Amino acid sequence: MLLWLLCAGLQAQDLFDRSSAAAGAWSHNFLNPEAALINPAALAAEADLVLRIVTTKPYMIPGLSASRISALSSIMKNISIAAGISNLANPDFREMKFYLASGRKLGEDYCVGISLDVLNSKARGYAGLKNYRALASVARNVNALQTAISVFFESDETKSSNFYPGVIAGIGKEWAPSFYTDLALIISERTPVVNTSLQYMAMSKLLLAIRVISSPMRLDFESGWIYQKLRLSVLGAWHPQLGWSPGFALQYSPAIKELR
Repeated sequence: MLLWLLCAGLQAQDLFDRSSAAAGAWSHNFLNPEAALINPAALAAEADLVLRIVTTKPYMIPGLSASRISALSSIMKNISIAAGISNLANPDFREMKFYLASGRKLGEDYCVGISLDVLNSKARGYAGLKNYRALASVARNVNALQTAISVFFESDETKSSNFYPGVIAGIGKEWAPSFYTDLALIISERTPVVNTSLQYMAMSKLLLAIRVISSPMRLDFESGWIYQKLRLSVLGAWHPQLGWSPGFALQYSPAIKELR
């Protein structure tokens, strides 16, 4: 029952639950596969293969663990795809989510993207639920400034209506090859959510990222060190009432850049 209450209280932040402070959803140099959940159009600028594995201990709740694996790659000129799977479980509950996304570049300045998200949840003594989210985004890149609008429709089997619409408006700026910030607003049938983050690459190898999310307030962070083709990270989230969610991440790319 505690888990159901936690999930219900944090539903408005669901689009950010499977992405870290270092997602870089409106960026190129700081982008990782988790950005596809929020702004799949950003994938169009990515040409390198990237694999990412994350494991966390949500709010230090006994018996509860979370993990996710995601990847992105270019499949042809100006077109990239991303996919991911996440798992949240304890002995009585399991929630698995899958997503597939693609981004395409249109001309010099514009990109478009689509994603499909599927949620399967089961709990002991309850019938399983399956929900969906379809999202489409359009982005414009000018002078390292990216603006994007994403429109999504999501189902909720616990309510009478079949699908609920929502909009994400975001803007990201790469002020330098080593410094990036963004700001986004999500409006849906749930509580509006404001998200802002920044990333900084120190000494060309040390990534520092922080993100603040509203409704309810949450602070995310990630700190990672680049070693050859790998980035090893410590990450976490802090909620005023629920406490800390510590975790680790491993990111791999054959063409990993120090300023990424």
